[in-house]
Amino acid sequence: MANILLFLFAACGLIEIYSVYNGIPEIYHISKPLLMPLLLAWFISKTQKYNSGIKKFVIIACITSFMGDVFLMFLPDESLGESLWGVKRNEAFFLYGLGSFFLAHLAYILAFVLPFRKKSQRGIVVAKPLIGILLLSYGVVFIYTLFPHLGDFPIPVIAYAIV
Repeated sequence: MANILLFLFAACGLIEIYSVYNGIPEIYHISKPLLMPLLLAWFISKTQKYNSGIKKFVIIACITSFMGDVFLMFLPDESLGESLWGVKRNEAFFLYGLGSFFLAHLAYILAFVLPFRKKSQRGIVVAKPLIGILLLSYGVVFIYTLFPHLGDFPIPVIAYAIV
């Protein structure tokens, strides 16, 4: 079953890329929201015998990523019409999507960082300060580049970038 789910995920991903590249929103609006549920189903099928905090946080991250993908599909786009699936497109969906991905990132951090960290361990940024400097520099350039284009949303986008 896991191999079938992985195949479906890959096929759906290729279809989504094809639809974006060729400008076919009808296919995109079906393939894009299928990606995270397929990935989640594959993950659950591969981790059936495990019941850990890691698994729970990855499931939360996949669900909130799915929500973010769907919310962002409802952003206004003149070329796609005023509504999608009977729902009026609205700028507020950007914040909903951003918030969903913010929660997904927090869940991934909890899943992959906290369980492996012992009190005696130093984080990679402390152990290798050059990496910290590079990450910080990238973040500053990223925010500086985006800032003029953030409109009404500088604080949420900066919070997202920090995470």
